Parts: sequence; structure tokens; C-alpha cells
Amino acid sequence: LLHAFPCSNRMWDHQIEALSAGQRRVLAPDLPGFGESPLPTTAPSLETVVQQVHQDLAHLGVDRCVVAGLSLGGYVAMEWMRKYPESVGAWMLCDTKATIDSDAGREGRKAMVSEVMSEPESVGQVLETRMMTGLLGVTSQAQRPSVVDQVRSWLRQVSASSIVWYQEAMLKRPDSRPVLRRLKAPVLVLWGSEDTLSPEDEQREMLTCLQNPHWELVPDAGHLSAVESPQRVSQAMADF
Repeated sequence: LLHAFPCSNRMWDHQIEALSAGQRRVLAPDLPGFGESPLPTTAPSLETVVQQVHQDLAHLGVDRCVVAGLSLGGYVAMEWMRKYPESVGAWMLCDTKATIDSDAGREGRKAMVSEVMSEPESVGQVLETRMMTGLLGVTSQAQRPSVVDQVRSWLRQVSASSIVWYQEAMLKRPDSRPVLRRLKAPVLVLWGSEDTLSPEDEQREMLTCLQNPHWELVPDAGHLSAVESPQRVSQAMADF
């Protein structure tokens, strides 16, 4: 399970418990630079993230698995498809997209980097101002105060260096539609109905590229659907 930016593996707590109950071995790493995992000293690159996660799996004796990624985690999963497709039996792409950033999206990332670098002591506030309304759907913002508080606490735990590194890495990511078209393994495309960062047209675009597509729409959830509607997402993953 590959988490979103700027969270940690804690966002998968419900899925870890639910999927483990089915006698599955569930691994949910902190991606480099989040949680307890140190940030790489190399140039920003999603390829570096994939290589580290893949090496960690090798150390654990895992040579084949199912990969699920949400948002940033989905970008990492699609880079994994390029590097090590034979090591994965099925994929789950959650609240993510295969296209590159729009011009507005690129400018937004650059603006975030600039703001964080100029105010590193106020990272949490910068992220909350820039990201909270995009990370959570309107239902969660209005009716799930505990979810809002949880996400806010995660935003306040991220370092300025991790934000800068990942924004630059995501800016450089390529169009992943060609790799999706080559993929023969089954893929679940899952998204929240209120997701404005990876909206439905992006999900439909991925589905049209896939040879073996499956999909799940999660009602009343936004970009962090696994946190906003954990039971529904866990069940969809288990069924897939």
C-alpha cells in the first residue's frame, strides 16, 4: 500500500487491519521522506522511490505482490509498472491520474515550493492553506471533524525538505498512459465522487487505456477516499 502526499503509512490503518484479517500479508511502507523513512540524498525522482521500495521488498523475501497506490502512491505505482511489471500480479490506482500536470498544476507546485522554502517554519500552515480543501471532499469537511483533524495533524508533521523533494519529483513524472496500455494485469481504478484533484474524467481516461479494467466509485469521499470512507475502500480492495 503506497500512501498519498503529504501523508504517511498511517493513512492506510483501516485497510491494513481489514486486509490482514483475510490472511493476507499487508505491507504499508512510509515512502522515503515521510513518517519514519529518511529522505533520499539523491536528486528528486519517483524512480528513486520505486527502487527503494522494491529493494525493501527483496530484503523481506517478497518477489511478487499486489500494489495499491493513492494519489502520489499511484504515481509511484505507475513508475513501478515501467521498472518491475513482472513483480506485480494486480494493481489498484486510487484517486490518482496517468496524465502529466496541467500548466496550472505545474505552477501550483512551483508556488508551493517557493512558499515552503521562504517559510520553512510554517510548513503545516502552508500545506493546510493550500491543500486541505483539495485533499478532503465537501462531505468530510462538513460532517467528519475527526477526519479533518487527523489530516491536519499529518500536514503538520511533514518537513519542508520532503515537500520540496516530492513536488520536484512529481513535476518530472511522464505521461503514464502508454504504460497503462501495455499492461495486461488486472487494474482496479478507485476514486472518491468528490475528488477535485483527480476528478472523474482522469479516472475514465485511465480506464480507457487498460486491457483488464475494474472500477469503484466511492460516494461522499474526496481525494483521500481511503481515510474518508475507510470501510467502503477496504471492502472494494478485498473484493478485488
